[in-house]
Amino acid sequence: PAQVSGLLLRNPFLARAADLAWFFGGARLRHPEAWRRWAALGAPEADGAMLPWLAEVFAKLDVRQAGPWVQAWQRWECALAGVPAGALGEAEVAALFRRYRLQLHYFTQGCFVPPDAVLEAIDQLVAAQVPLQLVQGLADDVCPAAATRLLAARLPAEACRWVEGVGHDPFAPAMLAASRAAWSELLDLARTHSP
Repeated sequence: PAQVSGLLLRNPFLARAADLAWFFGGARLRHPEAWRRWAALGAPEADGAMLPWLAEVFAKLDVRQAGPWVQAWQRWECALAGVPAGALGEAEVAALFRRYRLQLHYFTQGCFVPPDAVLEAIDQLVAAQVPLQLVQGLADDVCPAAATRLLAARLPAEACRWVEGVGHDPFAPAMLAASRAAWSELLDLARTHSP
């Protein structure tokens, strides 16, 4: 905390088992169209079953076989983020395949943090009086507002900005405006609290 003059959190991921379970299959009833691609590949619907299944599948795939899996993940991620999914060429599939394998490495290890570590870190930053600003898109199903509210409860209400109609897209106009306003407040706080 002594080296941090302020922190902006945008649609934070809390890295809890519940957050991973939501992303990996839990949101299927809210996004049935995107889920159909996973279902066609044999994705299990039991709570908590998709992440280990997907890790096992991706460990066995090579990039030449990865197209349907990468496309399903990209469509799923875009649906939850509230952004359009684009067509993927060979280079994009290869890049996303590497990215998703790396993400699976972290996700299967609980992001290498103990349960509730993100929330506990926020408590430490608040106790150290580090200025914090939180910006959350209310239409985000990658990092849902319901989880973010757990974090927001630890912050002063004026430190939180809830952005209507925006998902996970950092470049959505309303998200950009809210993020810029939060940065402006953090910069003002840094100026007034600098030695």
